[in-house]
Amino acid sequence: MLLKIVAGLVMLSVLVIIHEAGHFVLAKLFKVGVPVFSIGMGPRVTGFQVGDTDFRIAAFPVGGYVQMAGADPFGEEDPDAWLDPEDDFMQKPVWQRLLIMLAGPAANLLLPLVVLTAVLVVGENRADSVVGLVLPDTPAAQVGLQASDEITSVNDQPVDFWGDLAEDLEGEVGKAVVLGVKRDGQQKHFTLPVGAVKLTPDVLADMRALGLSWMKVSSQVGVDDPTSPAARAGLATGDAIVAVDGDEVRTWQEMMNALSQDALHQVTYRHPLNPKERTDDASAYETRSTALRAIPDWSPRSGDPLGNVWGLVPVQVFVGAYAKDSAASAAGVELNDRIYAIDGKPVRDWNDLLRMVQATAPPDEQVTSGGCLGGHVDLPQPRELKLTVIRDGKVLDLAFRPRMTRELVRAMVRYRPLIGIKQYPDAFVDGHEQIKRYGLFEAMPEAARETTGVIGTTFGVLAQFVTRERKASETIGGPIAIFDMAGKSAASGLTSFGRMMAAISVGLAIINLLPVPVLDGGQILFFAIEGLRGRPLSLALRERIQMIGVLLLVVVFLYVSVSDISRVISGG
Repeated sequence: MLLKIVAGLVMLSVLVIIHEAGHFVLAKLFKVGVPVFSIGMGPRVTGFQVGDTDFRIAAFPVGGYVQMAGADPFGEEDPDAWLDPEDDFMQKPVWQRLLIMLAGPAANLLLPLVVLTAVLVVGENRADSVVGLVLPDTPAAQVGLQASDEITSVNDQPVDFWGDLAEDLEGEVGKAVVLGVKRDGQQKHFTLPVGAVKLTPDVLADMRALGLSWMKVSSQVGVDDPTSPAARAGLATGDAIVAVDGDEVRTWQEMMNALSQDALHQVTYRHPLNPKERTDDASAYETRSTALRAIPDWSPRSGDPLGNVWGLVPVQVFVGAYAKDSAASAAGVELNDRIYAIDGKPVRDWNDLLRMVQATAPPDEQVTSGGCLGGHVDLPQPRELKLTVIRDGKVLDLAFRPRMTRELVRAMVRYRPLIGIKQYPDAFVDGHEQIKRYGLFEAMPEAARETTGVIGTTFGVLAQFVTRERKASETIGGPIAIFDMAGKSAASGLTSFGRMMAAISVGLAIINLLPVPVLDGGQILFFAIEGLRGRPLSLALRERIQMIGVLLLVVVFLYVSVSDISRVISGG
């Protein structure tokens, strides 16, 4: 909470200072008097005087303003005081007033260029191009790609990072793709057939459909048979094995390589004190140790694709959580059930589950259509499936029907058939990373490209709101949302914090340009009308419109604040 408060104050302060500095610099350039430069709203708390400007911090750390001589929306100027016409904002030509108003949003659009350039020059960790996992029965598995392969090229185009791989594959849809791969120090080539590379609805290469994952299966285990060696050793679903015979393990493959069938092993593992509560707090876990060995009179379940002599199963196929009002809950699914099969087809990993459930969806053009206002979507419902689970060693068949569920994925609204369960949060671990640094003249165009992408995404979100695909609470956020996002990004590091600041800065710029009274866009509209008419709107009319704008902003502020609080509490 302290991190969110500090990070939120820093982020809001920087964004407000940059925005108001844009107005301030242009106002001074055109010789407009600026009595007040305020960070925050409300009564003055502290500050200092420079020339004729009071640079102040106000009581409420929400927004800020530059008060220009002759244009006082807060009634701070003495109405009887003499005002030099040379300083009067309202006496300046319309084009100067328009530029002054545009300067604030423009400064917010320039900030991401500076911040992202700095992030790219300083460098940040990026996923390298080493394969962490190859999913079974996928194009990647069929051509012989393996975990730990380093992908070096796509159709002779060099690849350094996982993001490069995804981008290069996007341009190869409908073509055969030759992947250059380094394996055990030797260069190899693997050809993916035509049609193997597919795109997601938001036009990204679908790496999981291709069968490649940068993530690796973690050493967190599931135990589905109380008579297995793992259960007899005291291991339980959700325990994370961290060492075998004193040697640290992090992934499933490392753990399995360390276990020998004919030996007694000393296993160190992390056990949750409250198995029903998942948290990142280290104090919620304790480290334990146990002896583990294969038992001659025990064997894994016949036909189990994940069976082994210890009775250990990757936790990714176990239910880590489920929604109370979900299809899974209605079908009788419980925490720590192992998802064993769907319609008799074995579930070997989480991707199998996703693929089988997704196959029940209506055609794509139906899934992505429909409005969202009120949450009502008239779509065909998925067909019923037979879900086979293992609970306390018993095999149970449950009948369930996935439900078409609305989701936001990478700022895109989608409807997907879901059963309402979540995997364990630590079922996978990150693959390898390396630092990527740009030279200054490389970083600047890349920062411009990323900023353009953020602008496009922001306009796309607003368009979805206008077409009623997206709810208001999913479109805009207030200070509470900014504090929450700032804290989460700051916890991930300065580069993540910088990227979040850049994204929010773009959003503030675009929102401020909307033709709403009180916002910059409303003022720009007034001055544009004045330029076209040759005279301003009457003072009485402007004041009434401004009052409506203030009331509208108060209503929006209260609405987004309630939505933000609800979202933060629910963990959304």
